[in-house]
Amino acid sequence: LEDPDVVIVTDVNASGEPPIAGVDKHTLVDALRLSGHRDALALPAPSDLATLVAERTQPGDLVVCLGAQVFKLARALPDQLNSRI
Repeated sequence: LEDPDVVIVTDVNASGEPPIAGVDKHTLVDALRLSGHRDALALPAPSDLATLVAERTQPGDLVVCLGAQVFKLARALPDQLNSRI
């Protein structure tokens, strides 16, 4: 995850698995930053995704969504971004 310009991390255990002690979106962001990533941040709430993507991307940029349950956010994202235009 070092190559992307921006990494937005959602909840780690969003698909219903039991939490792993000491592992959450904030510890993942901290690890990315410690490894030298220049712009990694935790998504405050799912409703904030379109705003964060709009603020940090330009037309033609590639947005990749990975992870359990993130498909719901990814599916809604194009319409949310288009409604901002």
